[in-house]
Amino acid sequence: MLVLLLFLSLFFLFLSIVNREVPDIYTIKAFVIRFALPLLSSLGFFIVFLALTKTPLGAFVWAFLGWHVPLWINESVAERKKAKYQKMAADFVTSAAGLFAVGQPTSEVVRTMAERFDEPFATEFKNMLTIRNANPSASFPRMFKDMVKKYGVEEFKAVASIISASEIAGGPYAAAKGLKRLGYALRQRERILTERRKAMFEPKAAAVFAVFVLLVGFIMDGTIFSHLFTGIGRMIMFASSLIIVGLIFMIRKISKTTDL
Repeated sequence: MLVLLLFLSLFFLFLSIVNREVPDIYTIKAFVIRFALPLLSSLGFFIVFLALTKTPLGAFVWAFLGWHVPLWINESVAERKKAKYQKMAADFVTSAAGLFAVGQPTSEVVRTMAERFDEPFATEFKNMLTIRNANPSASFPRMFKDMVKKYGVEEFKAVASIISASEIAGGPYAAAKGLKRLGYALRQRERILTERRKAMFEPKAAAVFAVFVLLVGFIMDGTIFSHLFTGIGRMIMFASSLIIVGLIFMIRKISKTTDL
């Protein structure tokens, strides 16, 4: 019990240093995802790897990884969802450019998109029309910017700027020209991302394989050859834990693409 309390004290001290700001919590679901699941995962990792490493220090290292695993899973799900929304936004840009090019006003373009697109954008476009019908002075650019906040898709911020500029000068044809340029830029970005993923595949696969081999050896040391790691040997298990967990975090960091 004393060891567990010591672990919790050290863990939350380390977490407070790493996470310099406390995230906002608005719902029970957000709290569970942000804190409850990571805490349970961390405790589970601590118990399992305490049995393997025979040292609280080594188990603490794995508990730190255990805290991040549910967060990474949730982040991966969110990234997949965002990638889906970005693809839909790119399709919107391409389709809207064609509709503006034939002289359709923004309201008709949004109406057509509401009929063609899947959820959740179809509902968003219908809501735009409802708001506009209720209030003729309602701004389409502002509503597109609201979609940026809701779905995290920055493409709609550019769409809002283009439509806003076209309302001042140029009309639908100016909007079409701007959206065509935006569509080209989005295709270029996707091409660069695809090339980067291909370039990173082999190094990432090699790193994952290396960590897998190290992890298998680590588990064997903690089970089959555990009699060799008593006394000072526990420090070897602690050092091995640091190396493996450090490599996992390194792979995670180099795999992320945040500049595009």
